[in-house]
Amino acid sequence: PCLRSASYFQRRHKQPTTNEPPTPATSHQPPATNNQPPNNMNLLTLFDEAKELKASDIHLATGEIPCVRIAGELVRLDMAPLDRDALTALLEPMLTAELRARVDSGLPVEHQILHADLSFAGIAFRVGNTGLAATFRILANAIPALDKIGDLAMPLLTRIAETPRGLVLISGPTGSGKWTTACSIVNAINEKRPARIFVVENSPNYRFESKRGLVTQLSVGQDCDSCVRALEIAQHADLD
Repeated sequence: PCLRSASYFQRRHKQPTTNEPPTPATSHQPPATNNQPPNNMNLLTLFDEAKELKASDIHLATGEIPCVRIAGELVRLDMAPLDRDALTALLEPMLTAELRARVDSGLPVEHQILHADLSFAGIAFRVGNTGLAATFRILANAIPALDKIGDLAMPLLTRIAETPRGLVLISGPTGSGKWTTACSIVNAINEKRPARIFVVENSPNYRFESKRGLVTQLSVGQDCDSCVRALEIAQHADLD
C-alpha cells in the first residue's frame, strides 16, 4: 500500500476555507540529531500525536520514519527516520535494561502503558542482527458497551451474551475490533450474571472489574506459560 504523510492525510480531510492554494507540508517536529528523538518528543508525546490523528496503531522500526494507522491506512509522521539509538531512547519507558537484553537475545517484550484516557499495548522485538521494531495498539481504557460496538449487531451480540454455553468464534482482519467485541460480550455477562469468568490473553488490553460476576484475567507469559496451561487452570477453578 502507498504510504502517505500525516500532513497529507490531515489536508485530505480538512475542509477548504479559502481559494488559496494549499501550503507545502511542514514537519511536526525538527529532525532527529545526535542519535536522539526529535526535540521535545518522547513516547508520551508520540502517543498524544497519534491520539490527535485518531490513529489505531503506532509502528516504529530502525531506519524508518514512525508510522501510524489511520482509518486502515498506514501514514508516515512528519519526522526523520529513527536509528537504533534514537529508537531505543524513545522506548525507554517500555524497555528496562533487563528487557532490552531480552529483546537483544531475540525474544519479544510486551508491555502496556496507560496514558490519559487510553491504553497503549506495545510489543518490541529484534529485527535482524541490530534492528529494533515496536508496535503499539491504541485502545480506550474502558470496555465499550455492546451498543457502542454496532447498533445493527445488537440483537446478535445480546443473544450471544445471554447464551449459557457454547463456542463463539469472532473473525476479521487485524484492527477490525475482534478482541474489543469479545471483551464487550464478556463484560455484558459480567454485568448481568453472577458467573465465574476467566479471560485468557497474550497481552492485557482491557482491565476487567468484577461486577455481578467474578473475573480473573490470565496473561500468557506472565501468569502462565501457555494458553493450554491457562485453560487447565480455569477448568479446575469452577469456571462458568
